[in-house]
Amino acid sequence: MIQEGNFRMKKYQHVLIRITVAALLLGVARFASAACDLQIVSAGPCLADGTAGNPNVGDVYAIKLVLNIKGTPSQPFNIVWTMANISYTNTVTVGAGNGYSWHYNWDLDLDDGIPWSIQIDPSGVSGNTNPTNTASGTLTPTPPITATDLFDPQVWNGSESYLLTFAPGGAPPLLYVLFGVPTTHGAQTVLSVDGPADADLIVTAPYNLPIFQTTFSNSSATTFSDTNNFVVQLSRTRVNPTILRTNTWADMSTLATNWTVWLAPNPPTRRSSASFRPPCHPIICQQ
Repeated sequence: MIQEGNFRMKKYQHVLIRITVAALLLGVARFASAACDLQIVSAGPCLADGTAGNPNVGDVYAIKLVLNIKGTPSQPFNIVWTMANISYTNTVTVGAGNGYSWHYNWDLDLDDGIPWSIQIDPSGVSGNTNPTNTASGTLTPTPPITATDLFDPQVWNGSESYLLTFAPGGAPPLLYVLFGVPTTHGAQTVLSVDGPADADLIVTAPYNLPIFQTTFSNSSATTFSDTNNFVVQLSRTRVNPTILRTNTWADMSTLATNWTVWLAPNPPTRRSSASFRPPCHPIICQQ
């Protein structure tokens, strides 16, 4: 009976060893089938639509990745895109193949060298055996060939209006309402202005900026209202800092008036700062 028991025990041991070996072989086979090679073919700056090229200052900035995949990834994996300090992550589900490509865009108000990087499967879930899974570099957008450049013009409709209501007999004997008039200067071009029909266009020294003035004298009305409509074209501005830094004070003095008008203080504000501009709304005066 003891010999028979020993025989059965050895038989069970042989069976367990075979099962263990089979499990190990199956695990190795599964690992081998899950392994893949993620190969970076190219990575770097491109245009916003993914085509080759270096973006200009002020354009949408983009980087593109071209990837070959040998073997089948064991599961979907992430690609992490970073430019400056802004990162995006997208998850891709792909099999073996060549020439996979993706690109990502950024809207950044930067015009100097901008660091970028791409990380492929940073969590290591795909079974990638390629140690080179990161690409990085610097995007330096192309500056304009002049010190300043206007680009990306857009047409906008604008308006300003007022509504005044007085109690019966409460309207002042003399009422003035002033509307600002948009002017062409720098990055703004006025296409049309449709001011109040009963307003006078007034231009006074020293800055010769126009305004619409409507005057009501001894009016019996209790409600006053009007609107000033206009259409302007606004452009974005980009600069070439290298050229801009070569400008002298003498160069500044030769700027056209459509720029220098913004360097002068505005007397009604009683402020000497050239950076301060009054808000655009009707001014109402009464006597």
